[in-house]
This record gives sequence, C-alpha cells and structure tokens, in this order.
Amino acid sequence: MKMRFSIIAVLALAALAYAAPANGPHFEDPKPSGCQSDELSVQVEGLAGDFCSPYCSASQACPTDLPDGTTATPECVLETQGSSSPTNCALICNPATNDGCPQNASCKPISGIGVCTYDD
Repeated sequence: MKMRFSIIAVLALAALAYAAPANGPHFEDPKPSGCQSDELSVQVEGLAGDFCSPYCSASQACPTDLPDGTTATPECVLETQGSSSPTNCALICNPATNDGCPQNASCKPISGIGVCTYDD
C-alpha cells in the first residue's frame, strides 16, 4: 500500500512500508532494522534517501527522542494527500550548513527548507 504525503502541502512523499517495531530513538534509518510501530518509512519524491517518520497531529507533537548528536528540529509537517492538516513528522534542517542530521543522514534542500534523509 502506498500513501502520498506532502510537506506543508508542497512536497510529495511515498510511504515505503509499515515496518516492524524497532528499539531506539525515533527518526532512524529504516534500513536494516525497520521503523518503530508509530512510524512509517518514507521517501521524499525527487530526493535521495529515506527516513522513519513518526505520526503526529494537532494534539500529538512529534517525539523528541532523536538519534545521538541530532540537532535538526522534529516538526509535524507531512500531510497525507487530501489531508488538511499534518499527519507525520520530519527532521527539518538548514541545507546551507548541512548539519544537524543524524549520523549517515544529510540535509536535502526542497521548497526553501531542508529535510534529513538517510543516504543509501
């Protein structure tokens, strides 16, 4: 099953799979261990890499248990296609400095912001 997402109704994302639960922080690399039960493995169309994206809503903030050394900001900015409000989180970074993302991830520029994705 594929789901479509957008970042602030601008970016399109494809859910790769509902992955098996994993231990550790949120926003980790979906390969090789999968994502936690409250996350989807997603890939931004047109950008290399993927990441585990936790669910969120107006009443449920993004988790703040980030991989060690991560300073990028978790934000509830991904919307399923047809949704009027965000449903999933992403790590927002500054592509000009390419810092703040988890180890083995990099900040990819899109629509004036940056999103951390794990490079394959």
